[in-house]
Amino acid sequence: MFSSNIPISFLLTVVVFCCSVASCDCKSSTQAFHFEDYSEQRVKGCYYHNQTLGICFDIEQGSLKLMETAGRIIVLYQKLGTDMFYYKIIDQDFLGRGPSLFYIPKAIPKVSHNLHEFLTMGRTSEETQVELQALKIHYHEAIRELRREPEIQLLERLSQALAENVTQSEMLKPFHALCYNLLKTSDVQTPHELRARRDLGNEISGHHSKRQKRCDLALDPKQNNCTGMCGPNCSCWSWVCGDCCFHQGCHEHDICCEKYGSWSAYCALPLGFSCESYRTC
Repeated sequence: MFSSNIPISFLLTVVVFCCSVASCDCKSSTQAFHFEDYSEQRVKGCYYHNQTLGICFDIEQGSLKLMETAGRIIVLYQKLGTDMFYYKIIDQDFLGRGPSLFYIPKAIPKVSHNLHEFLTMGRTSEETQVELQALKIHYHEAIRELRREPEIQLLERLSQALAENVTQSEMLKPFHALCYNLLKTSDVQTPHELRARRDLGNEISGHHSKRQKRCDLALDPKQNNCTGMCGPNCSCWSWVCGDCCFHQGCHEHDICCEKYGSWSAYCALPLGFSCESYRTC
């Protein structure tokens, strides 16, 4: 649909009409993409639900950003090196290494050199426990702040619209996973009018037989629960992997969550995610 050699300065608008496929209840209002950068290496722009609600994004290898339309950062992920990254939610700052996540005190400058020093400095076991408590307190505070951001309610629709309009699908996979996890972790209930235009593939028990026809349940080691696939009462973004069946990457990510906990870096930030594989926990 788009050419990869579009100039960085070119502003591209894609209009996505709001229509519920299930009910064919098409509305006259429209949603629009405004792409500021569209290339093989980067996808940057904004998605507008209407004149008052929109969200901006900046996606490239090693960096993911969600912003208000005025430019204020909502979520930022920045890779700093092998197995090390900086993560910001609203005004709470975190540093990750492997599965571990650390809260960064306000006094620490948020530049690469200082962050490396902070991460590598020696810590006693008592100091480690104090840091762990600080992490839990500030991470939960960050999630509370996230719930108050109206833009978060657009993540589901933004994810689907990007999947439909951007050809660099593999580069988008970690972004889809991040959006999904932000909604799941913050427990934000997306209003019906802001949900994706197609059903997410919610598989309630009454529809189990339909999924049996679509998926090879022999691959399901957990008897159709939420590990690695979409089971009864689970939600699925079918546009990420193409269906709601078992996928090895989903399975490996879920195992990481079970092993390290929902607030660990491997669970909360699935940034090496693909449908075929995920990092080794």
